[in-house]
Amino acid sequence: MKTTATTLFTLALATVTIGVPLATNPYAPVTGQCEANAESAVTTVNITDLLEQESEWLVGRKNVTDTAWEAYITNLGLVDLDTAAVAGGAPRIALAASGGGLRAMLSGAGVFTAFDAQVPASIETKTGGILQMSTYMGGLSGGSWLVSSLLANEMPPVNEWAKTYININTTVFYPGTNDIEAVANYKRFFTQINAKEAAGFDTNLVDLWAKGMAYQILNKIPSYGNDMLLSDFQTEGPFSSFEAPFPILVAASFRPGNSAFDYGDVFDWNPYHAGSYSPNISAFIELSIVGTSYNNEELASNDGCVTRFDNLQYTFATSSAAFALPDLSRTKTAVINQVLPDILNLTVTPEGAENFTVTRMPSFITDMEGPKPYFSELPDFYLGDGGLASSGFTRKN
Repeated sequence: MKTTATTLFTLALATVTIGVPLATNPYAPVTGQCEANAESAVTTVNITDLLEQESEWLVGRKNVTDTAWEAYITNLGLVDLDTAAVAGGAPRIALAASGGGLRAMLSGAGVFTAFDAQVPASIETKTGGILQMSTYMGGLSGGSWLVSSLLANEMPPVNEWAKTYININTTVFYPGTNDIEAVANYKRFFTQINAKEAAGFDTNLVDLWAKGMAYQILNKIPSYGNDMLLSDFQTEGPFSSFEAPFPILVAASFRPGNSAFDYGDVFDWNPYHAGSYSPNISAFIELSIVGTSYNNEELASNDGCVTRFDNLQYTFATSSAAFALPDLSRTKTAVINQVLPDILNLTVTPEGAENFTVTRMPSFITDMEGPKPYFSELPDFYLGDGGLASSGFTRKN
């Protein structure tokens, strides 16, 4: 078993041997020319609204879930039912994987295994198929790791995913089977993180958390998914062909310097959009250019649009960034905010220094008209573990 001292030694060794960051590392967001539709990329919403791309996707998914309903009813042996009629009028199912770290991820995986028609034992017990019948699957914190990893690995049988697609035999801060591998991975991680900094974006503890978690839950994917974007699922993998439920990764948005429990709002990410149905936000931005600043629904500057901010690692790390939980004393939080940046050799801007433990993302609702008293005057969103605001995911249709 690796000791804490060995883990810290590995981290220290990696930080003093960091090379020059790669200018084109795919982990780094990119600022470039805006597409023609960038001016209309922000959409205000009401609680009952579904955005156009999501609505169109639901049509394709229903064809798949209808077939899954028919197979499920047949497997139950309900021979007197008109299976096609029942399937056609069946309700939408949404599965939610809760937060709670690895325990939550594995507990959710146990339920998903029972619901998975790809698992013979689940078919035998008459529960297999509910996963395939589901329209949505949402994840918060540890639950977001489950949802992200299943999608990134193209929805294998969930029991096989737990056995062969992840590696949770070491701690998140020891990314290797031995010291040599762990040191080599830390070097790669810091090269990737430094490339993001070199591109002009804040880097903080969430980035390092993203890398450590990716080693565990994207372990079989090249570079642990360093180049994967959540928006990639629009055109790649089972989601794009309607063979996987619609994923929603949940975070909390809150004002810096305040308790997330006082000012927390549900913020969700999906392959098409990022945003919130909360009355304090009530808007979404197209995910491909999340990270681009808007002012009163117009592009805030002529600097161009940001792409690749929706790195999958960074997204599920944001959902699980619980470092600002209330049970951390102000002293502990100060140590994290002030000492760790120096230890990790990361340059943090004055604005980011007090929020080293949360994701800071340029806002798309600054000065937007309407009753958004908590967030519309801020140039950035501050996002963290969805559990900071007792978050769930919201759809009314």
